[in-house]
Amino acid sequence: MGNMSWLKLVGSTENPVPDHWNVDRPDLLSEIRFPWNKPPSDIWAPGQLILYAVGTGALIAIQSVDGPPQLLPRRSAPGTPENRWPHKLAVKTECVCSPVSSAPRLRDAAPEIAARYRSRFRNGSHWKIDNGEYELLAEIIQAAGGCVT
Repeated sequence: MGNMSWLKLVGSTENPVPDHWNVDRPDLLSEIRFPWNKPPSDIWAPGQLILYAVGTGALIAIQSVDGPPQLLPRRSAPGTPENRWPHKLAVKTECVCSPVSSAPRLRDAAPEIAARYRSRFRNGSHWKIDNGEYELLAEIIQAAGGCVT
């Protein structure tokens, strides 16, 4: 059994990932958050993630899981990040595409993958992708991004 691969959505329509996210949101380089109703209970090391920026549809990073998920209760006021996305997963970032505005768009770069999972984007947080899909998306990000391996 090899690594499990995941597509992870980050940001939201009303709270998009900043263009220079690796500078403005450095937390995303080491920790990914999950919505209260979609805990990452199925994601464990060794695992690998492709980060997808909601709103722009850009592929912005390759990451590997760097520890077990932390499933936490909702806290703080409704609407705050800690209330909406209480669960955390430690990650190591291997490759970054920034700014988001110049990162490859999933729909352009891998239209068949975008079409296959189209129904998941609206209410999705993360889902398993097969190793071939992961390899293709990782190659697209490596070609466009700055890899920090």
